[in-house]
Amino acid sequence: MATASSAPASPSGLPPSGPLTYRGYLRLAELLAAQVPVVRPPARDELAFIVTHQTYELWFKLLLADLELVRDEMFAGRPAAASRVFERIHVVGRVLLEQLAVLEFMTPADFAEFRDALAPASGLQSAQFRELEFLSGREAPDPPERACAGLGPEERDAVLRRLAEPSVWDGFRHLLGEPDAGGRGAGEAVGEDSLPATLARVAAGQEPGTGELRRLAAHLYAYDEEVVAWRTRHADLAARLIGDAPGTGGTSGVDYLRRTARRRFYPLLHDLFGACPAHRGRR
Repeated sequence: MATASSAPASPSGLPPSGPLTYRGYLRLAELLAAQVPVVRPPARDELAFIVTHQTYELWFKLLLADLELVRDEMFAGRPAAASRVFERIHVVGRVLLEQLAVLEFMTPADFAEFRDALAPASGLQSAQFRELEFLSGREAPDPPERACAGLGPEERDAVLRRLAEPSVWDGFRHLLGEPDAGGRGAGEAVGEDSLPATLARVAAGQEPGTGELRRLAAHLYAYDEEVVAWRTRHADLAARLIGDAPGTGGTSGVDYLRRTARRRFYPLLHDLFGACPAHRGRR
């Protein structure tokens, strides 16, 4: 049970002087002071732009925690528990997609009022989103330091730590392995050569006892589709707002976003589940 000494510290690092309050628990003073427009006089839509992106970072934080839990449950041989965590991940995925509607009220002229002042800042510098990609299963670049371009020291360390740990996909491959002699979860991860055939059998339900694995594979596929849908809608929004202008972070802009929108974490699952209407959206 929590005690008074376990209450969150004040912004100064000292224990709170009185009873815990809603404002104090949520750190509202710091939170609501963090939306600081960069142009003067303030542009009409800059506050919405800041709030939307800050909120994304909060959702990314939750997704990182939930994906870690999914991975750990899979390494522990508990596919049903991993599937339960995915239920919330899907809800967050839908929130991320619909949240773009807040920015879709902007016109190109509205965005132009403050866009130039943002350079060289860019959404590409979201370290948490890079962590999400690598935790999900995106292949690490060679050399790994390429994943840290444009990041500060703390963010760089966080991304490199993420690259050094197992991914959700690693956990799923481990779960597909044969149970060990004591029946305690999965054994060695399925090898690359046998992985497509193993996944095909799981997706088709051709072997007894694969129901939970099939359900978890469908969750992974659905999560992948949610990320692709978010990337695609974001690229569509950028195309409307900036046309063929380069990105503030130095990329080719919309062309870059269109190319990355096609990036999938689990292409093998897309080949299996995407081709079968019966599996689309299956939970």
